[in-house]
Amino acid sequence: MIDAVEILKSEYTDSTLRIDTVAERVKVERTYLYRIFMRYLGVSPKSYLIQLRINQAIELLRNTNDAIGDIAIKVGFSSYVQFAKAFQKARQMSPSAFRKAISNGELSPRKID
Repeated sequence: MIDAVEILKSEYTDSTLRIDTVAERVKVERTYLYRIFMRYLGVSPKSYLIQLRINQAIELLRNTNDAIGDIAIKVGFSSYVQFAKAFQKARQMSPSAFRKAISNGELSPRKID
């Protein structure tokens, strides 16, 4: 599992990264990888990957003036829409609302671990 986590951490910016491929690279079945992630991390490999991407997006939203669509691509989402849906689900607000709340001092960002 450590190898799979390292692959996800180092390659999360690749929008073509797939859990099937990660499982193949660490030489286990996808279902086995899923069970191991659930047992030790409490989340699926896909959820872990999305969390990595959202956490990095939070940092970019806080610390840059990059366009939100550019941030979406930088952190590995294939589109703004995909990013916005994942961010909304994770943070219960849109990326633009999050950035506005940060800049107004209304919100202290927390990582999703």
